[in-house]
Amino acid sequence: MSAHYQWPILTTSRAFVLANAHETILNGELVPSWARLRDMRFRQWPRLTTTRAIMTALILMSGGVDSYACAHFFKSQLKRSPTAFFVDYGQGAARNERKAFDRVAAALGGKTLFASLNLQRKFGTGLIPGRNGLLIMAALAIAPKRTSSIAIGIHSGTNYYDCSEHFLKRADEFVQEYSNGAVRVSAPFLHWSKRQIFNYCLEKQLDLSLTYSCEKGGKPCGKCASCRDRNAFDAR
Repeated sequence: MSAHYQWPILTTSRAFVLANAHETILNGELVPSWARLRDMRFRQWPRLTTTRAIMTALILMSGGVDSYACAHFFKSQLKRSPTAFFVDYGQGAARNERKAFDRVAAALGGKTLFASLNLQRKFGTGLIPGRNGLLIMAALAIAPKRTSSIAIGIHSGTNYYDCSEHFLKRADEFVQEYSNGAVRVSAPFLHWSKRQIFNYCLEKQLDLSLTYSCEKGGKPCGKCASCRDRNAFDAR
């Protein structure tokens, strides 16, 4: 890891975010994505450019590290606080996550939205089939009028389908169809490892004590994937 790390590029064309694409459109020209640019010797990233309208982002936020970093990234690129959206879908950690969400949202500023889904069951640790798809569709349903991007903090290093590039592509296509092309799904950290996200938080001096990282709920169990990642970071 170099001292001066290269972060993803967030650009827009017609106010649609293309941060998750392999190429982005900047001032009418096709530019390689951050994954290709990170090894090049650029001292400064291109600035966010928009046409016709200012892009507005709705960030899916759980109160964890990944979504905190994602929301901060959008805020730094857009020069304005995005809207944060929390969903209680019956996860065991909902109460602690909501408290962390409130702390993180207060630190970032901006509006907050909430939804509670009664799926008539409780969820514990590990894979929850369809979770990210459910959250994205809930975000589309509740999104303020001028929303042009629904953002999610998924990253590499997991075998979950709904953290994959294929999932993101399909979700983006689905949301575009529902919104007549007005809304895109963005995942600026799609190809980043958890370590790279932690490094982003360190460089940007994000207060991770505001976050909560256990899937079980209550006192961190130390055994779930989120706890293991957090413990590895704390032991650095």
